[in-house]
Amino acid sequence: MPFEWSSASKSTAWPMPSRVLKLGTRASLLAKTQSGMIADQVLAATGLESQLVFIKTEGDNPASNLFAPKRPGVFVSTLRDALLAGEVDYIVHSFKDLPSAPIDGISLAAIPEREDYRDILISRDGLGLANLPAGSVVGTSSPRRAARVKHLRPDLEVKPIRGNIDTRLKKIDDGEFDATILAAAGLNRVGLRQGESNFFTDDELLPAPAQGALAIECRSDDHELLAELHKINDAQTELLVSAERAVLRGISASCTTAIGAHAVLEGGLIQLTAELSDNDSDWHERISISIDAAEASAAKTRALGLKVADQLMQTDLGLKLGTPREKSVLLVRSSDNKPDSDAFEAAGFNVISDAYLQISNFENPVGAGRMLDALVNAEPDTWLVITSINAVRYFAEQVGMVALQAAIANPNLRFAAIGERSAAEVKALGVGDVLLADAANAVSLSQSILVHNPKRVILPASSIAMKSLQDAVTFAGVDLVTEVVYSTQTVTAEPRTAKALAQGEIDVLVLRSPSAARAVASFVTPKDLATLVLVTGNATLEQAKSLGFGNIALTNGTTPAALVEAASNRRTA
Repeated sequence: MPFEWSSASKSTAWPMPSRVLKLGTRASLLAKTQSGMIADQVLAATGLESQLVFIKTEGDNPASNLFAPKRPGVFVSTLRDALLAGEVDYIVHSFKDLPSAPIDGISLAAIPEREDYRDILISRDGLGLANLPAGSVVGTSSPRRAARVKHLRPDLEVKPIRGNIDTRLKKIDDGEFDATILAAAGLNRVGLRQGESNFFTDDELLPAPAQGALAIECRSDDHELLAELHKINDAQTELLVSAERAVLRGISASCTTAIGAHAVLEGGLIQLTAELSDNDSDWHERISISIDAAEASAAKTRALGLKVADQLMQTDLGLKLGTPREKSVLLVRSSDNKPDSDAFEAAGFNVISDAYLQISNFENPVGAGRMLDALVNAEPDTWLVITSINAVRYFAEQVGMVALQAAIANPNLRFAAIGERSAAEVKALGVGDVLLADAANAVSLSQSILVHNPKRVILPASSIAMKSLQDAVTFAGVDLVTEVVYSTQTVTAEPRTAKALAQGEIDVLVLRSPSAARAVASFVTPKDLATLVLVTGNATLEQAKSLGFGNIALTNGTTPAALVEAASNRRTA
């Protein structure tokens, strides 16, 4: 049964819409306080009233094992179940409690302004960590806090402690423990122990990633509510905690990983510091990296977090404790991704194929027939020029494979292709020699052909083919026979990966053509991406640059192996 509390009782400044939102929350003092606070903010920003619905989670069971939960996120998984089941409209979490992996069907709607990020020591006698008597018992179930206490005061005893804030404070007052460590944000929100001052500095103890921040989630398909809840999002908080949370993903952190991270905005820079600790020894590794705040986006700060995590994982401690992160690569063509997919999977990448381009047959029987006749009746120094594998496939589809193979058997024909894969497609028809351009672009291809003094060029083309090759051929006085045989269009519906790409959750993007670059740019803002962008050929490179893509790597060839090599070496053009 929902708890009879409503944000309408807190404020009546706005006329209430008919929809009353159900806000799922745990029933602890802190959770109720935080959820009530968010309900008030939502009401003030949107006029939408909220009603709290209390939900008991696995973490609320004293018998549960926090370090071996049935599912990741002992305090959040049941809340998410209720959200997906439609029992509540949105949920509020302490962001530090959220697992790093996204959940299908759930979106992060807002990150309100952050509270105090620091940890604070609460002791029975008001003493700080440095002044606790030797042998004092410090209660914490956090591997991160335990590791640093052992480092700073190896003469103290660290024991696990369970319970909500008020329960833990009572255990200190009752003498069960001499001290405990809590998040200052939680104490501030519930109004307890306001006179305490034994805060930890970042040098002593880095906070948990996103500590002090709240995360508001709702169903991904509730677009109207997503937009309304986003009104209480704090842009600066989002940038900073995005960097911190990316460290978790980058080291494949679990609930037993002793990891702290803190991002600060200072002097025009965003500096992220993260520390990995070993609970079995006094071994700690710390990495700090900064980026220009003026160019920061959520995607770029996530990339900063992944970079810090990668460096941590390259330390001896990282190699001992961590699991190498599986990096993702996005292939955006509508078909023929298998060679690239196989190569990336063999190299250990997680391959995602999601069409941003739609390629289809362009019905042009008269034009295709004209090119076929030109092949059949070709005189010496006639060239068939192929700029993509689709040119071969759709030309053959329109005139018939048997007819095409018979036509290209004409001994007067010569053949040229823009790259290795296009050349392989031509050779599969029974052709022996295919001239390859020095570089995989139309200008280089035209130059390679023209040195052989062609009399005629036959060019099956795309509906959006760039004209540089045609113009170069005709300018040289060569007879050009070209017809459109296939259509290339950007898909109409937003691809399922567009949001993940925009948020920096994809490591590598492959662009094999200028049209692919334009298609991706239709759904994301290229300048905000932090993803490594692999391009094949100068035409694609120039198109990607003109659209604002950064972090571009020009591949050394067009083969799948060249793509994998560029992704592994991260060569930037």
